This record gives sequence, C-alpha cells and structure tokens, in this order.
Amino acid sequence: MHKILIVEDDVLLLRMYERLFEAEGFKVSTAVNGEDFLQTVAKDKPSVILLDIMMPKMDGLHALKILKADDRYKTIPVFVLTNVGSDAVIKDAFEIGITQYITKSEVNNDELIKKIKDQLKTTQP
Repeated sequence: MHKILIVEDDVLLLRMYERLFEAEGFKVSTAVNGEDFLQTVAKDKPSVILLDIMMPKMDGLHALKILKADDRYKTIPVFVLTNVGSDAVIKDAFEIGITQYITKSEVNNDELIKKIKDQLKTTQP
C-alpha cells in the first residue's frame, strides 16, 4: 500500500483530498503547516508528498528545501498542489527538486490521482 502525505492548511480541502486518496487505497497522513510536514515525513515515511506552498508557520518552499537537503527523504516525489502561479515560485520549486507543479484550479481529482499513480509506477517497485 502506498503512503501519501498531504500538506494543506485549508482543512476542508485537506479532508477532501484525504478521503479521495483513501478511496483509492492509499494510506494517508496529513499536515497543516511546514513544521508539521517535516515531523510527519520523519514519522510516516511517505511514498509521495502532495504539498501546498502558502501555509502558516513555515511555507511549503522553505519546508521543501529542508526536506530535500536530507538524504533520507530527498528521493521522495513531491507534487506541489497550490494556487500560487508565480513563475518565480514555480522555478524555485523545480530547482529545489519537486516532481510536478500543479495548480489546484486547473486540475480535477481524477487527473490528480492519475498523476500520482503514474509517478509511483516509475519510482516504486
């Protein structure tokens, strides 16, 4: 069973994504800010991460830099799922090492699930 960590500060969206991925057979962990995200990665060791950018305490890019600097976690695929569409932020996210940058308003749930599953087919035995 694949584990997904969903990092989202909007609780309604977080619960929707949680139910969506549980229905697809994923074991789901959640975090609501960058600090919780880093603690949850260490505890749950997810197969893939779905990460928002704009969050309290520590934004997604800052947390991502910390994650990718750690050899234990740098190979975990990270999908940024956000409404931040700034070219500079997108460029920074890819330079840090994300797998995909997805704009929430431009993807439906079926497409999101397919993107995650397709990535897991290429990175997991």
